[in-house]
Amino acid sequence: MNANKTSRSTTIAKPKKRKFFLFGPDITGGGKGHGLEIVNEDALIVPGLAFFAAPIDRVETYRKWSGFGYFKEVPHIVEKKGHRPPRDMEAYGDFSLISERMKRILETVDEKAFAFAECDLTLADGSKGPPYYLCDVVRELDALDLASSKLKVEVSDDFIHGKHYSIAGGASLFFNEEAIGSSHVFVQPCLGADPICDNILRDACKHEDLKGIRFRDVSKL
Repeated sequence: MNANKTSRSTTIAKPKKRKFFLFGPDITGGGKGHGLEIVNEDALIVPGLAFFAAPIDRVETYRKWSGFGYFKEVPHIVEKKGHRPPRDMEAYGDFSLISERMKRILETVDEKAFAFAECDLTLADGSKGPPYYLCDVVRELDALDLASSKLKVEVSDDFIHGKHYSIAGGASLFFNEEAIGSSHVFVQPCLGADPICDNILRDACKHEDLKGIRFRDVSKL
């Protein structure tokens, strides 16, 4: 080896840690809202429930029925007059209503995390509207790092799992990357909040300029 040559060390950049967010329809801002109403809710009730709502055990129900397979009819949405046009993501009870372009993004990033049901949309003028979908998150992961997180833990037999993680009054949440693995979207059991997504999904939504979605950094709620 030539003594005049200087050896060089190679620095390997460490992969950046993922960031996580609560994500869901942006219901801030007030006003009349989207004005969308599902008029055939009676045909869309989960077996065993008496009213239109999300399944109590989302994961097991969606697995049993392959998503929204328990629906007896296609959801029929009617747009009321005097409201703003629907955005890419809107709140509807326990669910979300999303546009076709948002559905495409969700399927591209993490298809197995969601259940979709195509809806029949009638606009306020009586014409047929663009494709919209009822959407819910079907993946549940217990990935919360309780030792590192700051939040309120309430214990009671009244809760489904015997406890409840509350972010009321502020919280700072951290998750176990090994428990999450390659998933980008999931529901954290016992957490009374929106589903969790990582920066991969957030960046994809922002890149396509999707409207009506709110992302909240879980490390500083």
